[in-house]
Amino acid sequence: MAVKEDKVTLESSLSSFIVKFRGIFIAVAVIVIVAAAAFAVGVSLHSSAVEKGLNAVDEIEYKLTKDATDLKDADLTARQDAALSSLEAWTGKSGIVGVRANFLAAELYFQKGEWAKAKDAYLAAAKNGSKSYTAPICYFNAAQAMSNLNDFAGAVENYKKAAEFNEFYLRDRAYYNWGRACEKAGDFAAAKEAYSKLNDIHPVVESGSEWSKLAKDRLIALKINGKIDQ
Repeated sequence: MAVKEDKVTLESSLSSFIVKFRGIFIAVAVIVIVAAAAFAVGVSLHSSAVEKGLNAVDEIEYKLTKDATDLKDADLTARQDAALSSLEAWTGKSGIVGVRANFLAAELYFQKGEWAKAKDAYLAAAKNGSKSYTAPICYFNAAQAMSNLNDFAGAVENYKKAAEFNEFYLRDRAYYNWGRACEKAGDFAAAKEAYSKLNDIHPVVESGSEWSKLAKDRLIALKINGKIDQ
């Protein structure tokens, strides 16, 4: 009986509590419903904003490339400049829109030989899509632009980042370029490290990788020239 009384008392107390504070419970329920609705609207608006951004970048790219093979150099340059101007509205965006807009801008700057702007745009694209398959491409191309600026320390850093992506289709070349950038920076010990890592990953005997062979040749040359130890 004691247990039953306790149970009845607990139920009665809970019922009284709910009745007493029913206004609060109703308010909390309303807040939860409103928050859920706001979240759904937020997701919808975000998706809409992303779609709008991607469509805008696609349109810019379409206008840039449509019948471009028939254009004279001056007309092509005008199209590139128009595209870059239009992309300014989107390069500051985050996520996939920022990736697409900055990547396209970087490609255009690279074509125009504007290495500093190309580097910045590639790095912005990499930052927005750090987990994306585009990230190593962006790091690699940013390093290329840095090499053209004689910024070999920056090139080393970004070739290394590109090489660290196991699935990157230019991984071997990234390792080799990393080593070459180290040489140009005068850091022969680091060059040896890059070339050796490439040969560890893809030994020449096993893989027949062109870049592994070139890396092995560079190691031999560095040893002959006394730049690294045996």
